[in-house]
Amino acid sequence: MQGSGCLYVVKLSDNYLSFTDTYKRIESAAWREAPAVTYKNGYYFIVTSGLTGWDTNQAKAFRTKSLLDNWEEIGDPCVDDYTHTTFNTQSTNIFSLVGTDMEILMLERHNTANFEKSSYIWLPIKFNDDNTISLHYL
Repeated sequence: MQGSGCLYVVKLSDNYLSFTDTYKRIESAAWREAPAVTYKNGYYFIVTSGLTGWDTNQAKAFRTKSLLDNWEEIGDPCVDDYTHTTFNTQSTNIFSLVGTDMEILMLERHNTANFEKSSYIWLPIKFNDDNTISLHYL
């Protein structure tokens, strides 16, 4: 795995302006990018995209109980995504919907012919009883 692209979690300094020497290399997330992170039911979850430039690809999700612990791959969270392209998008951000317990995954839909016409889709994250996540394109 040495030399391959992967994700890191790095602890920031107390003032958040620099990083410390404390970090975790997420070995199971080789050749992944665009991590969107959330915390729910005692687990941190990330949804990622493959390193394919602007081309869409299959999402992969990972989980851990501690950001600096080992991360476990829990598969593609996209339900009924028969093209395996994360519904023709790439993960960007996860945010909480104020006033609810709902988490929303924001995804970019790139238009490489005209980036000004790129768009976003927002999908609710379903947190399953087995501590995995699911995304349904509504």
